[in-house]
Amino acid sequence: MAGTCGTAAAQGFVYPVGAPGARPTDVLPNANGYRITQGFMNAVHHAGVDLAVHGQPGGEVRAIGPGTVVNKLTGYGAGWGNAVLIKHDLYDGVFYSLYGHMEDNSVTVKIGHPVNAGQAIGKVGNTGFSEGAHLHFAVLLRNDFGCVYLDPDGKCRRCSIRPPN
Repeated sequence: MAGTCGTAAAQGFVYPVGAPGARPTDVLPNANGYRITQGFMNAVHHAGVDLAVHGQPGGEVRAIGPGTVVNKLTGYGAGWGNAVLIKHDLYDGVFYSLYGHMEDNSVTVKIGHPVNAGQAIGKVGNTGFSEGAHLHFAVLLRNDFGCVYLDPDGKCRRCSIRPPN
């Protein structure tokens, strides 16, 4: 992945909410149980996807793959409310997954701790700049060109948000 744009196609990765092996869609019912309530717009206005079930809080949020927790935000946390940033090292590069708007006091991981694919890290909530319970989920890639968000089609989008080194 270093120096190129693309999606992290690695065995063992799971979806962050709902059924671990089923992709959320924009309608319910679906095999995942969560729907995409707002998709990727651009790196400034909405750089990620929002996943919800009828606006209900409390669903389990899990790490999409093995990695290390590198940041944990509380309160408004840059608008994401209670959020976690996980660094994933792949054989050919590094990417980060971001989980935002989690319930107060639900985050179960600490900075510096390793996580496994599917490990619970918190609960779906309504914290930060949020209008209803959902998970804001995003994937960031750091390469030779700087930080980029990856949209759902795997296309690169530059952004001003940079994960830690």
